Amino acid sequence: MIELLAVALISSPATVEVPSGETAPSGEVTLLIVETVGYASDEGCAVLCLFDREGWSMPPRIESAVRTDTAAIVDLAAGFEVDGLPAGRYVAWVFHDADRDGTWDESDEYSGMSAPGTPPSPGQGPPGFDSLCFAAGGAATVVRITVGEIAQGPPEGGPPGGAPGGAGGPPPGGGTPPGGF
Repeated sequence: MIELLAVALISSPATVEVPSGETAPSGEVTLLIVETVGYASDEGCAVLCLFDREGWSMPPRIESAVRTDTAAIVDLAAGFEVDGLPAGRYVAWVFHDADRDGTWDESDEYSGMSAPGTPPSPGQGPPGFDSLCFAAGGAATVVRITVGEIAQGPPEGGPPGGAPGGAGGPPPGGGTPPGGF
């Protein structure tokens, strides 16, 4: 089974960040800018799904998102502007809907999510909301996500991703795959 993951950075010279674990004052709205790169092609579209704690699950369920949007992919990148987002903590998940069917085909469509922390080590299970969320509030919040494909999980009888006999292995040219799995 191929699972897809991304590494995200939350920063920008014009970004006002709310410290992790805190939220902006209740009722405040913000502008969220999500910049994504790393798509396999410009075909189809990029889909952004924003989740609050109640809607988050692994794997993500599109129908549980508090907000969704689509954007054209140009030069293997796509951008989103979400205006009027209530202040709070969110997980951003993006996937490449290459066939434009509105669903994530995990076997062949790249995805990525906001991940300000360190990805879990093999065997720790999927990351939870708190390890993936970011705080949106105040001035514009910018989230950068690199989408990609990462093989994870043991095949029948083999060790997890990348180990000898396991799924995945190092990327072409060697090294550690994005996300460190």
